[in-house]
Amino acid sequence: MPAPLTAGVPGVLSCLTLSRGQGTMRAFRFRGTQYLDPAEIAIEVLGGKWKPPILDLLSTGPQRYVDLEASLGDITPPMLVRQLRQLEAAGLVDRESRPRHVEYSLTRLGRSVLPIVADLRAWGARYRAAMR
Repeated sequence: MPAPLTAGVPGVLSCLTLSRGQGTMRAFRFRGTQYLDPAEIAIEVLGGKWKPPILDLLSTGPQRYVDLEASLGDITPPMLVRQLRQLEAAGLVDRESRPRHVEYSLTRLGRSVLPIVADLRAWGARYRAAMR
């Protein structure tokens, strides 16, 4: 097994080669957590019931908190706050305090995940149809 390598990507601390299936995967650390596949990070950042619909709503432009809450229906206020904070911490959403309201918008990085969310939505629809 090779010595850990510095990957040169912010947050990636080291890499370690592992055999997995028919290929070779490099285990790596990112922000204090070890991963085997970058897809794990994507699933962690985008996963959950509420993040894709929130990103979809923000894709049309900046939204006030109350408008997001109304559009999402049965989301609880604490859950919406939690999801928005996680998306903000991940660098996908900007929060701007304005007089009398708070407004959320997508960052450049947030806009870059919209095609991925669309692909996940399409795959989910195909999966649902196949599993009926």
